[in-house]
Amino acid sequence: MDMKKLRLHPFFIIVGIFFVFRGQITVFLNTLLCVFLHEYAHSVAAKKRGYRITSLTLMPYGAVLNADSGLSDEDAFAIYVSGPAGNFLAALSVVALWWTIPETYSFTLIFFKVNLALGVFNLLPLYPLDGSRILLSMVKNKKRCLRILTVVGYVASFTFAALFVASAFYKIVYSFAIVSVMLFIGASVEAEKEKYVLFCKEFFCIRDLSRPLRKIELYVHTSAPVGSVTKELTSDAFYTVNIVDGNMRILKKLEGTELEKLFFTEKSRPMAALLRKDDSVSL
Repeated sequence: MDMKKLRLHPFFIIVGIFFVFRGQITVFLNTLLCVFLHEYAHSVAAKKRGYRITSLTLMPYGAVLNADSGLSDEDAFAIYVSGPAGNFLAALSVVALWWTIPETYSFTLIFFKVNLALGVFNLLPLYPLDGSRILLSMVKNKKRCLRILTVVGYVASFTFAALFVASAFYKIVYSFAIVSVMLFIGASVEAEKEKYVLFCKEFFCIRDLSRPLRKIELYVHTSAPVGSVTKELTSDAFYTVNIVDGNMRILKKLEGTELEKLFFTEKSRPMAALLRKDDSVSL
């Protein structure tokens, strides 16, 4: 991984200073290493699928990975699963090390615990953790799912904040405060970025020319609603939409800017509304 692409989020630096101030340098260094392994697993999986990583911003829970092109659902699932998988693999490697060289137990216990915790924590369906991104790659209505994940993220953030306050009456747990802030940042800042990405993906005309594109031809009956067509259009292909009658005769071809106009047409209108009186039958 190109180290020039590696960045530290300000919150990560603040957490690091906090651990150093409390004399927990060993814990912080192990966390830094585990986070790096987590994101290295992401980057390896992304490169194997042909994506070029433009930057990695390290966060206390992992990192924000940016690529030079949008991820397909299948690729997104594999890439985001790879991070926690990398942590679990590292934890299993430590267990194997204990089995062969028991003397290393005391030196590697923290590394094992952090990897295990990081892997499990990232699988939670809380944005922007990997679990939420995995879930987004699996559902069809991504905008609705993102709204739910954002609400859940805020609820979880306030819950951890309450736990932090409650812990002050017994034995204060600073990790609750750290997790609360992380989830709040994810639900507010990172979720807004994801909304923009999903907005762009809705418009098939915003194509990613850095990846191969398919040419797809669709046949749609005149009675079909416009919305049934727009939901099929994605940014990874060039489309030709043929409006046909009951005998599968092509009444009109829609391409380019004519297809773009569909997104600004009432979704419940039938495709027949796009036919003009002077449209001739294409043979």
